[in-house]
Amino acid sequence: MGVDAPDLKGRLSILDVRDRNKKLATDISLEAIARRTRGFTGADLANLLNEAAILTARRRKEAITMMEIDDAVDRVVAGMEGTPLIDGKSKRLIYHEVGHAIVGTLLKDHDPVQVVWLLAVKLRIKTGPGPIWAKMMGTLSACETVSRNLRAGFPEIWLDPLTKKSPRTIFEKKQTYVMVDFNFTVAIRAYNAEQRLESLLEKLSSQTNTENISWEIVIVDNNSTDNTAKILQEYQSNWPESCPIKYYLEPRQGASYARQRAMEEARGSLVGFLDDDNLPSPDWVAKAYSFGVAHPKAGAYSGLVHAIYEVEPPQNFKRIASCLAIIEWSAKEPFCFNSQDPLKRGLLPPGAGLVIRKEAWVENVTANLKLKGPVKGSLTVKGEDLEALWYLRKAGWEIWFNPEMHIYHQIPQSRLEKEYLMRLLRGVGLSRHFTRMLGYQPWQRPLVIPLYMANDLRKAIRHSLKYGKELETDIVASSEMEMYWGSLESHLRALGEFLKWKKAEK
Repeated sequence: MGVDAPDLKGRLSILDVRDRNKKLATDISLEAIARRTRGFTGADLANLLNEAAILTARRRKEAITMMEIDDAVDRVVAGMEGTPLIDGKSKRLIYHEVGHAIVGTLLKDHDPVQVVWLLAVKLRIKTGPGPIWAKMMGTLSACETVSRNLRAGFPEIWLDPLTKKSPRTIFEKKQTYVMVDFNFTVAIRAYNAEQRLESLLEKLSSQTNTENISWEIVIVDNNSTDNTAKILQEYQSNWPESCPIKYYLEPRQGASYARQRAMEEARGSLVGFLDDDNLPSPDWVAKAYSFGVAHPKAGAYSGLVHAIYEVEPPQNFKRIASCLAIIEWSAKEPFCFNSQDPLKRGLLPPGAGLVIRKEAWVENVTANLKLKGPVKGSLTVKGEDLEALWYLRKAGWEIWFNPEMHIYHQIPQSRLEKEYLMRLLRGVGLSRHFTRMLGYQPWQRPLVIPLYMANDLRKAIRHSLKYGKELETDIVASSEMEMYWGSLESHLRALGEFLKWKKAEK
């Protein structure tokens, strides 16, 4: 048996019940809300007030105002995102849907159109009580024509709140629409992290200077086998609503899968990545966010990564510390890796503490990165961070280093032992072919592979002559040798595949 949506009196009664645990501003009229929500069910009305309460907490207001009610209605009626369309049929659909609003505006007794939003290539039209919505995405020729015709006849036009650009600029770039609700997202990849998460979350709960920053925490459980999920659920139940914690399970093992999932779920315009063994400084969120605001062309940036060693590291460990994402450069001022300085141009920051602009990632980073990162105990596909950053730099985004951002990487004794370090650096070496070839055209690669092989062989021979028998006892030197051999092997494999392909072609 079907049940019709409640009438005005029913909606008013439902709102009267649902608002009892909500603090409303004195100027809010439940009757006005009831009149605006024709067609809403009881669940829709409850959802509306809940969304308004969440937005109020995020904006650090004491009571729900009409601004939160308006935004909550947007979400309940229009949802979070539109469906991508293409020209042709989409052009007719856009004109059709916009026509509803235009005709309604011209009719004498129809509710007036209040706002037209142009968010990237997403067009959304809002009227007064009993709203009519047109929500779609399209290409330049369709959307730009519609927006040009609408600007003359509608009372308000709002541009993309992130880019502040004109519709023309946005359409020409064919920018992907990105839904954001927060200024900043802290994204954490967790794998069997029940012993480490408490310390990390305590550091995040005590962040300073975030009063004017709306931010969230997204935790991606990369298929843990311990009690990681249970611990997170306990924290979620007691965590303040002003900075929500969201939990997602990513069953595909690998750091790149977890990072991709985090970017999909993040609702911040900037996404800062922390591993579960990282501890941010008390002002990390504030420093990371302010740097992103001050450098709008920065697609990604990172800071200093200090080590907290469980035991004393091996002698000369600084030579390979960067392979464990330890970055303690002496630079006192920010610098751009895109600079013409060859010493800086050849560098890229590690993934720990890396902040990525979501717009840059969505537009340019492929969903299927070849290098998957650490998978359980395997370290043979390292370099996933470099692969993603290369796509950003190739697209023209700047990559920066900000010395005011500090995180602390906890290094257990097991990661300082010879067996682990040799496997780690061999994995770094095995990723060298792929990361080196990213900057070359396919036809250039067979020409440069022998040059890289010769250089790796030269380094291995020189290293062997320099350390000799010490390679058996010197943990750092033997690990470096593994990296040289792994790099040489990666190019040999690639060259073999190329020759096999040429043979099959004949």
